[in-house]
Amino acid sequence: MQDLEHEKKQELDKEKLRELLYQQSLQQALDVQNEVYGQLLQMQSTGVLAVDVNTSEVLFMNRAALNIFGFQSMEEVGESYLSLNKRTVPEDRDNVEKMFCESVKTGEGFTCEYAVDNGQRHVYVMAQTIQVKLTGGGQISLTSLTDMTEKKQMMQELLKQSRMDALTGIYNRGYGENRIQELLSNGEGGMFALFDVDRFKSINDTYGHVMGDRVLMAVANTMKKNSDEDSVVMRLGGDEFALFLPDADSREEGEKFIKNFFRDVEKLRLEGMEDRQIVVSLGAVMCEKDCKKSFDEVYQMADSAMYRCKSTPGNRFEFY
Repeated sequence: MQDLEHEKKQELDKEKLRELLYQQSLQQALDVQNEVYGQLLQMQSTGVLAVDVNTSEVLFMNRAALNIFGFQSMEEVGESYLSLNKRTVPEDRDNVEKMFCESVKTGEGFTCEYAVDNGQRHVYVMAQTIQVKLTGGGQISLTSLTDMTEKKQMMQELLKQSRMDALTGIYNRGYGENRIQELLSNGEGGMFALFDVDRFKSINDTYGHVMGDRVLMAVANTMKKNSDEDSVVMRLGGDEFALFLPDADSREEGEKFIKNFFRDVEKLRLEGMEDRQIVVSLGAVMCEKDCKKSFDEVYQMADSAMYRCKSTPGNRFEFY
């Protein structure tokens, strides 16, 4: 009887040992699996962010996400998602926080683009967030973060190039005309001026087209030098230029700008063309606030005034 009980006890002990070994193997397999998943997440070029919705605790950020926000490790992040969101640039912060809170409330995901100040530069990210309900009753917010900085910068550069005249670096006719029309349509007052380089064809014929291009660039730079960031400075084509000066509230202000511009044009001396002075003829129109004139109207008016100057060359201007 005792031998039978002893055998049963040994069998139970073996069964417990097998169960223990099985549980240990299972735990090891799960640990390996979790480690593999963790390493895979770390290897992702896309940032991964996990937040406990109930506590707002940041549970996980992979290396890509840490780099986006400018952190070296999770210890630097802090516990709260709201503290992490402080690195979102101020103009985007409220909107991101609002969308996050609404997503938590409804359980629906969202996608948005915003910029992060990581302490060294602005990083533009595309964030895609989903809400995951756990079997235990909790909820986790998972966000993928794609660094869009290079694409954003390329788009900005392409947009800038599409607006610029390739030779002179000022606005081209398409963008400049649309921008001036927008200001006029909005009732913006100021001075519209149109001018060209006197006897420009003879410069090309005498000194060559390369020198002609240098003259155009020098004139454009002089115009930019005398304008502020609110002014619209453009090349219409050939040797013809135009500008709109919103800050010119009176004819006196307009004349002051023109005289300063002419003074700097008279100082221009280009190597290889020292024996010839660059001169322009300019026609100007004062646009009162809320006049609502079209670009074509002010162009025709300024064109008429400009050609009255052609009879006496030499940095002359006329108001319409």
